[in-house]
Amino acid sequence: PQHGANSESLLAMPELQGIAGRTVGLVTAPGGRGVIATTLRERGAALHVAEVYRRQPRQIPSARLDAALRLPPHTALLVSSGEAFDVAWTQWPPALRARLQRQPAVASSPRLRSKLQAQGFVKVRLAEDAQPRSLLAAVSQHAAALSLPVR
Repeated sequence: PQHGANSESLLAMPELQGIAGRTVGLVTAPGGRGVIATTLRERGAALHVAEVYRRQPRQIPSARLDAALRLPPHTALLVSSGEAFDVAWTQWPPALRARLQRQPAVASSPRLRSKLQAQGFVKVRLAEDAQPRSLLAAVSQHAAALSLPVR
């Protein structure tokens, strides 16, 4: 998609409208939200799904968790995947969770913003999309509003 980097942006493309009776191939992995496959089927497409990779949660090394507890006070959390956030959230020690909940967070979609707010994050900004430049732009806007340096 020219605008956005999520399932909804992809599904908004003109090429994926009016696809009833057409055959569409979807390369994906098991799990995830499944919104693309569901929507394409609802639009009447004959869908061929190829699950070509697997999402595997990784254990965060304890040295990384310790380092996260020593991050500078104006650290921001950037979130572009609900699934990745959930994996990290379950591994973060309570002290890190509490600290990050007070720090600025940037979500790549309204859905992720709601997820962060439901987890107790109080300063959540919305990025234009999930592209790294968009996430960083949202952090920069937040920092500028507070007159903080951006590194």
